[in-house]
Amino acid sequence: MIGDRSWLLCVLDIVFELGDPVFQKYVWKQGIGPFMSCQTEAICGFEDYSAPLLINDLALCEKLGLSPEDQKSLAFFAESLDEYNNYTAGKYTIYTSDEIVLSDPKWILITKHAQELRDKLWPFYKRLCEESASDADEVNREGVLLRLWVPSRIVEKLIKDPSPKVAERAYEKLKKQKLLEEWHKDTDFMNGWD
Repeated sequence: MIGDRSWLLCVLDIVFELGDPVFQKYVWKQGIGPFMSCQTEAICGFEDYSAPLLINDLALCEKLGLSPEDQKSLAFFAESLDEYNNYTAGKYTIYTSDEIVLSDPKWILITKHAQELRDKLWPFYKRLCEESASDADEVNREGVLLRLWVPSRIVEKLIKDPSPKVAERAYEKLKKQKLLEEWHKDTDFMNGWD
């Protein structure tokens, strides 16, 4: 069973993806780069992680360190995404091109809301990643390396991890980030850099 901290990190990973138009342009529309994702996968992922349930659990939000204002911002985003899903239910099909879907003014508004949320919650997200990287449990330390947006300084810290498994995974992640750094030159997409 996924822990509360990891659960919230998964929700925020998806919010950050939904709020990154450069990522969407290159990954979703053009399939460029070392990622595989699409709009449908990201939106379904948000629901699959029961993000609205998590967000509306005020006691859990408080336990995880989200301020009431942060929780309201997350709840507003979840409601906006629900409205968008209702709007698109009869409007688009699997045959509708990404170009049309991603240029829809209602989608652009969702992206804007997600960008605002990312800007607001980025310090909180980094703190959660840092906590995971410092966890006594090896699986939890290793788990932070699966995050799409994890800051590189956390990966560098985990390369020195006493567990060979965690250190090896961190080393591989950093190697991948160097690849991403090359990719960034063309895309301007930043994968969790500080």
